[in-house]
Amino acid sequence: MSRKRIGELLLERGILTREQLEAGLKAQQLSRQRLGATLLELGLLSEVHLAQALAESLALATVDLSQVAVDWSAVHLLRSTFCEANGLFPFALEGKGTPSKRVMVAMSDPLNTAAVQEIEFTTGLMVSPFVATGSQVRAAILRYYHKVPDAPGLAPPPGP
Repeated sequence: MSRKRIGELLLERGILTREQLEAGLKAQQLSRQRLGATLLELGLLSEVHLAQALAESLALATVDLSQVAVDWSAVHLLRSTFCEANGLFPFALEGKGTPSKRVMVAMSDPLNTAAVQEIEFTTGLMVSPFVATGSQVRAAILRYYHKVPDAPGLAPPPGP
């Protein structure tokens, strides 16, 4: 079964008109970036709608980082520079104390397979990717790695 393209999903949901999608596709050809990023830059799409469409297209769950209790042991698995460069944030460990322990990672670009492979290689754990908005991932990185107390969109972190 093939996955639906982001543009098709956004049309079906009534988030974009055919004309907006065509404008986005033309701009994407010039920018050579992913369609979602182009639509965001053009102001035709919200981050939340993009995250929902990506999650549906890729059959992944979404995560609202402002609503989860972040596990510090997951945060400490990755360096902030790696997370910033790849638009991702490790927020929990699944199956603690079992041989099948996994790290749950919020990603603004879940198609970044190189980052997933790097995490699996460096941590020795499999990755469970979740889709999150780019602003939530950036806010979580600021809050948990750089100790910015008022990172927008996130509840205060629990102590380490």
